[in-house]
Amino acid sequence: MRRNAPLVALFLFLVIPAVAWCQPQGPKVGPEFQVNTYTTDSQSYPQIGVSATGTFVMVWHSWGQDGSREGVFARRYDSTGAALDPAEIQVNAYTTGNQAYPAVAVGPLGDFVVAWQGEGPGTGTLFGRRFDSSGAPLDAAEFQIDTNTARGSYYPAVTMDTSGTFTVVWQTFFDGDEHVFGRRFDSAGGALDPAAFQVSPPGSDNSYPAVGSDSSGDFVVVWSSSGYYSYHILARRYDSAGSPLDPGDIQVESSYAGGFPSLGVAPSGQFVVAWPGIVRGSSGSYYQIIARRFDSTGAPLDPEQFAVSVDTAPIHWSPSVGVGPAGDFVVAWQRGDAPYGSSYRTDIVGRRFTSAGAAIDPVPFQVSTDTATSKYGAGVAVAPSGDFAVVWESYGQDGDDEGVFAQRFSCPDLDGD
Repeated sequence: MRRNAPLVALFLFLVIPAVAWCQPQGPKVGPEFQVNTYTTDSQSYPQIGVSATGTFVMVWHSWGQDGSREGVFARRYDSTGAALDPAEIQVNAYTTGNQAYPAVAVGPLGDFVVAWQGEGPGTGTLFGRRFDSSGAPLDAAEFQIDTNTARGSYYPAVTMDTSGTFTVVWQTFFDGDEHVFGRRFDSAGGALDPAAFQVSPPGSDNSYPAVGSDSSGDFVVVWSSSGYYSYHILARRYDSAGSPLDPGDIQVESSYAGGFPSLGVAPSGQFVVAWPGIVRGSSGSYYQIIARRFDSTGAPLDPEQFAVSVDTAPIHWSPSVGVGPAGDFVVAWQRGDAPYGSSYRTDIVGRRFTSAGAAIDPVPFQVSTDTATSKYGAGVAVAPSGDFAVVWESYGQDGDDEGVFAQRFSCPDLDGD
């Protein structure tokens, strides 16, 4: 079964004056473009991050390209959308077996860190590697992230603050349940926590975490939690030293939760969580993309969760949230017109919101252009200028199974300043 987990774009911006997004829906810059240059077999599960200077970094896993099953690759683009790498960069140095499901965080000047799950040189199943702003590796080989290695670690997410300190969160089987763990690292890649710390509470299954940082280095973790006939989206805030800021978990949803949350954090600490959830209407139940905003203290800014998607198409899935420097945000996701189990095709769409939660776009705008193939797993990142980019995987568009494609968006300079 294909797992279209939320693709989380997790990054930090320098504090700059607020940029108002222009009004036309989906102000695209050029056509959609192919990111992967290697097209044999599958290139999938793309993620994206952006620097304070507007450099975008995209990562994904690719089948067979490193000589042994899946490997992790990256490619960088400057603020104008020009490729900074003639071809993708191989991220993993250890190539035996699988290295997959990458996550990326980008520093203010374009240095970045990638985390992934799979086989590696250590005893764990979660590894990372740092790269400088030119795309050159800062580590001779990958380093091990997880410390509880008895059951394996999965689905990492990562965020980096302005000092280069980065935090990785993931899920692992522990004490009879799935749990969310985390670990912090300094700018040199040294572990700030001698062992991983447990984020989620005992007594339930906790999975699919996302993480994001604010301008002070404080960070937020969100995840899915399920128990006996209960489903929740939970969050917890930490200060820059890794100490919890909340006495307990924050319940994100105000009604039905769903799962697979995505997170975006503004420099102020305000954050947005989006997830696919079931909405029950007169014509039946269907998935919509749901969101809710929180202030820097973890208090909800919306008394109720609200729908980001506004139509009754049966498939709304795999959301990603990108937050701008003033707290305005964009959500991108995959949308399909026919239910799972039937013949269907999905596209990538998006919708923008102000920092107050007001919709800038009355209806979602089309992100992907190609209509011949299905699209999966949107990821979005917003630059300090207000420009943003969306990345996704497309089946068959590059000529052989999945490939990675992207689209940039920008506001035109209407007054010539």
